[in-house]
Amino acid sequence: MFFSFTQAWPLWAQQIFYAIVPAVLVLAVVMTSVIILVWYERRWLGFLQHRYGPNRVGPFGLLQLIADAVKMMTKEDIMNRDVHKAMFTMAPIIAMSAAIISWAVIPFGEGQIISNMDMGIFFLFAVAGLGTFATIIAGYASANKWSTLGAMRGVGQAISYEIPLLFSLVPIFLMTGTFNLQEIVLQQQGSWFIWYQPFAFIIFYICMTAEVNRTPFDLPESESELVSGFNTEYSGFKFGGFFMGEYIASLTMCALITLLFFGGWYLPFANVPAIASLHTGMSGYFINPIVFLAKTYFFFGVTVWVRATLPRVTIGMLLSFAWKVLIPLTIVNIFATGLVLYILR
Repeated sequence: MFFSFTQAWPLWAQQIFYAIVPAVLVLAVVMTSVIILVWYERRWLGFLQHRYGPNRVGPFGLLQLIADAVKMMTKEDIMNRDVHKAMFTMAPIIAMSAAIISWAVIPFGEGQIISNMDMGIFFLFAVAGLGTFATIIAGYASANKWSTLGAMRGVGQAISYEIPLLFSLVPIFLMTGTFNLQEIVLQQQGSWFIWYQPFAFIIFYICMTAEVNRTPFDLPESESELVSGFNTEYSGFKFGGFFMGEYIASLTMCALITLLFFGGWYLPFANVPAIASLHTGMSGYFINPIVFLAKTYFFFGVTVWVRATLPRVTIGMLLSFAWKVLIPLTIVNIFATGLVLYILR
């Protein structure tokens, strides 16, 4: 509708245009969201901890991130003489690239997606899993014992929590019969899946927090124990790659919560004709992405709330909780969902 002027173009030009423009738009939304979320987290943390937060640079501290970005990019890029330079440089690039590419299969609305893959959710987890390789490479290449310990923690954490993370979603796949994220959201127009799978949501949320290394599961970094963990030796722009990659990964997981459990771009009671009409036609091009991003930002705010509330757990507690509690619970939930679906069939 917006790009009808391209109909007069040759086919090859249209294919290039529709391959590049959606990717650029999504990249702009994601990078802008990172800027907003950093400010949002600092202000929200300040409120929760009874302090002001950033409030000196610009109105309400809005320009603080720009000041921090300039400081970070102009810092000297220091490398220990013992580091493996190629791998040391490659790690933050992998971390940031994996986080950005994941957004290729995330729909902002019906048809508002870069690539509508039938196996979209598996593509997303496969690409997002590359972030663990960045942690391993950074820890190994840094030639620093704190970095190595942080990387080992990160790998153990990722292996332990990816199993219940994926298992928690199996009931959703059983209910919908698809791995396509857009199809999963379309089946929630009448009722969100949070009402049918609350245990799956709770387990997914816990595992998501561990996967993106957010408090109380920030053991791969844990400043009070490992200096800064796997990224101890990083500074300047390279550190910025890890920093932005972590925020984008957190945003991705919050987007998945929205899509899988809270109706994606749909408002409550979206099966009522008056509300359903808002999600179609020209209004849908604007309302759907706004609703989707508003829900995603809300769940990011919940992760900040958890960060401000709970202390960091120990590595033993973290691993035993995954293997002894979460994995058995997800298996029970899978069998219970299968049994209910068989009875209702």
